[in-house]
Amino acid sequence: MDWSRLDLIDVNLEGWLGPLRRLARSRSGMVGAFIVLVVVVTAILAPWIAPYKPTRLFYGNELLPPSRDHWFGTDLMGRDIFSFVVWGTRSAMVVAVIAVGLATAIGVAVGAVSGYFGGWVDMALMRFTDVILVTPILFLIILATALFVIRAVWLTAVIIGLFTWPYVARIVRSEVLALREQLYVEAARSAGVRDGRIILRHVLPNALPSIIVTATIYVAYAILTEASLGFLGLGDPGAVTWGVMLNVGRDVLRRAPWVATIPGLLIFITTWAFNLLGDGIREALDVKEYLQ
Repeated sequence: MDWSRLDLIDVNLEGWLGPLRRLARSRSGMVGAFIVLVVVVTAILAPWIAPYKPTRLFYGNELLPPSRDHWFGTDLMGRDIFSFVVWGTRSAMVVAVIAVGLATAIGVAVGAVSGYFGGWVDMALMRFTDVILVTPILFLIILATALFVIRAVWLTAVIIGLFTWPYVARIVRSEVLALREQLYVEAARSAGVRDGRIILRHVLPNALPSIIVTATIYVAYAILTEASLGFLGLGDPGAVTWGVMLNVGRDVLRRAPWVATIPGLLIFITTWAFNLLGDGIREALDVKEYLQ
């Protein structure tokens, strides 16, 4: 056997057919997947779905209740809420992709290196991770957001990603600690395969289920965090986000409850859907319960 070409007992495409079938049989998982699909399609097709530009002002038509012309009513400035929240799905997806992508990339790198090498490397990385974990994340994000003069959705997403990676790192480390003791990893080491190649080709592919589940669940966290910052007025006030509309609606909650209720309901439904999808994927891939 040519050990130098040991490509693992890696994850192959056929190995994913079973989990996909199990996911398809999960009612909650499929409900979550359907809602997530609707949100993603809405974000992509926002210019064609929204009847008006999100920033268009209808002077003299402020705080109109839902009607034929304005399905979700209008806000304090006369903006069409339906158009605003449709375009807001794009901001939500931008936050999800950037924040979760960044957190996953950093968390996977730190967790893999820490779990694989162990020793002082593991101790140093995990103590640094623990420092961030014991600090209130929302407080750190609020502080970092307030320090920047520039306010933009992408910047908020980057800040969220930079402060949420420790959760991913801990989960990946736990997986790698178990995987590094497997026979195929020992065989690769004996064959002289470099550590970096072992991690990338032998260890991480087998930790992929946990990474996928974690990333899916943290999409909901990223969306909710951005909405919270927008509601508190710490996001970009000129951005088209659900959190900004919540901020506008809180001042007229008694007079025009639809202004805050509708984006709030969309935030709830979207985060709930991603959690359902994450739970469905976890069950389909048989990932350990510590992800909860």
